[in-house]
Amino acid sequence: MKTLLLTMSLACPVIVAMTACAEHTMEPAANGPSWLLADVRGAVEAEHEANAEFHEGPDHWAGIEMKFTLSSSGEDALGRWRTFRIVRYGSGRPEPGTYPLLRFDLLDPEATGTLIQFTRTEEDGMRHWTSTSGTLTITASSEERVEGRFEFTAIECGPRECAPDPTTIRVTGSFSALPHDPTAGVPVPGDGH
Repeated sequence: MKTLLLTMSLACPVIVAMTACAEHTMEPAANGPSWLLADVRGAVEAEHEANAEFHEGPDHWAGIEMKFTLSSSGEDALGRWRTFRIVRYGSGRPEPGTYPLLRFDLLDPEATGTLIQFTRTEEDGMRHWTSTSGTLTITASSEERVEGRFEFTAIECGPRECAPDPTTIRVTGSFSALPHDPTAGVPVPGDGH
């Protein structure tokens, strides 16, 4: 199995693109024990299927006392890198339940709430969408695994500013994520091994 070692800091306020699909939790065999599936519609039409991982704890780099991040990254059929990121400031790993998605400044260490970001590389750079409304439903939560689903509307905005003429997307999806392992590489989806 090919592996890709990601050296992205979970503390860094980078927005990564992601997409969601089905309202119910699915378990695709192709991505093994962890996955995030997403379906994106609107200004961008995309589907996402890749491994998922979560991390909780303080973000010393950004001065945030408690933070939970669940992320999933991979390439689409055209070779564009995309990432989904669920970010929760002011609290650790969420317990089972439904949480509203709010838009807040990721660079503000006093911010609290939950949001989801989708980021995709384009020929001319990165495009970012941040949730403006929607819900995150956690169906299972432990130190070993976090599972759930989401649906949200997002506007084309990054951590500090919006695109000059921002577009909107609608995303639905589900996930089953394992804890982040800093010593392991992330399996590359679809490598056939």
